[in-house]
Amino acid sequence: MPVTLNNSKMQPLFLEYGPDVKRKLIKSPLTITSDDSAFIIQTGKIEVVVMKNSFNLFERVRRDNNGDGQYSQDEEIIKGSADSGIFWVDQNGVRYDARRDKEMQWEIEKSGPMRITLRGEGWFISKDGKKEMKQIIRMRFHPDSDFVRVYQTFIWTAGKGTDVKQITLSSQMVNKPEKTAFGLDGKIITTDSDVNLLQDTYRTFSWQGSGKTGTGTRCDGWIETVTPAGSILAIIRDCAQQQPKGFGVEDGSL
Repeated sequence: MPVTLNNSKMQPLFLEYGPDVKRKLIKSPLTITSDDSAFIIQTGKIEVVVMKNSFNLFERVRRDNNGDGQYSQDEEIIKGSADSGIFWVDQNGVRYDARRDKEMQWEIEKSGPMRITLRGEGWFISKDGKKEMKQIIRMRFHPDSDFVRVYQTFIWTAGKGTDVKQITLSSQMVNKPEKTAFGLDGKIITTDSDVNLLQDTYRTFSWQGSGKTGTGTRCDGWIETVTPAGSILAIIRDCAQQQPKGFGVEDGSL
């Protein structure tokens, strides 16, 4: 494996290898604990609670704003609610929620000082108990980071005649946002109330909020809300290419 080292002072370098070589332990604030109901992940910057049997994306997120190493209730920025989580809606308006799967399977795929990867697999279930479409979700956490990466794989199980009208990932904020900002065609637009954004084709984008409306070519793929407890940033990679895609802040929910 080729390795490039920046050794401008031409100091001698030595490589130790073999079965008897032990690396030094890396100090890391990254931890994961669990009980029968939930996982608790701490990164040194945030504490995230993920429910096992009623998965709603984030049950709780707290950010260590004062740097005291504690995650107190007044530092809570996201809380679980009956309407938050991941769900999809079919062409008849039937909603299927991930949180209704009480037998979701979980695995800690990786737990080390530099990364924790949490993997879950389960069904989307309607109010009347019908299972339709599965998901595999991976959540990655890194030390001293307040950023969580979420990767989703949808496994289609429905036959012909079933269409997906909407897929939603939603989190409930503890405090009402003071302002919201998003990127459009390389520019930052700020609003002071609820806002809805939609990239409906590769070259058409529209938004409405604060009693205003606007259009553009491409969404920059991010939205940020500012609350008294801290800011929440959501990003969709290659948003315009994956159209139709959208963001929304409504009634304290992102």
